[in-house]
Amino acid sequence: MHRPGLRLTKRHPLLDQRPAVRNRRVPLVRAIRAVGKRIDEVEQKKSYDEAVARATLDNSDGVFWVWDDLRLSSTQLILAYHSNAQRYSLAGATATVEDTGAMIVKPYPVRGNPFNTTTIDTRQVHIAIEGPQIDYFRTVNLSDNPDAFAQAREFAAKLNRASRQLQG
Repeated sequence: MHRPGLRLTKRHPLLDQRPAVRNRRVPLVRAIRAVGKRIDEVEQKKSYDEAVARATLDNSDGVFWVWDDLRLSSTQLILAYHSNAQRYSLAGATATVEDTGAMIVKPYPVRGNPFNTTTIDTRQVHIAIEGPQIDYFRTVNLSDNPDAFAQAREFAAKLNRASRQLQG
């Protein structure tokens, strides 16, 4: 039955068909993966460029040891990587390293297993650098960097040795 005012047209059957959901998502997933891969490549390139810039800066400043962003040359302690980084003479400077905190193991019973535990790491490494021109203190969490204690001790030993060599 035909109503007045309505226009009946015959549409092509392919215009009404939509591709399956899976087929529409495949190009989208591929595009997302391609973008993610490109982002990873850019981040790797950025970190590589940053490492090259840091190595170049270390070389130009005569830096022979780096811990975190504390840079050690034969005569100076440099506190960062930017152009106006603070620089302190090593003459008379001494460094000490201490550790604090503990690994806390807390039991938490779960249905059927009363022996489940969780570990909380509150350990920290503190390095103090004192001298006529410098009074510097830094704390690093061992949960972030498990090797920080050994690295800090080695840094302190190198700083103390360089300081003694400057004094005579």
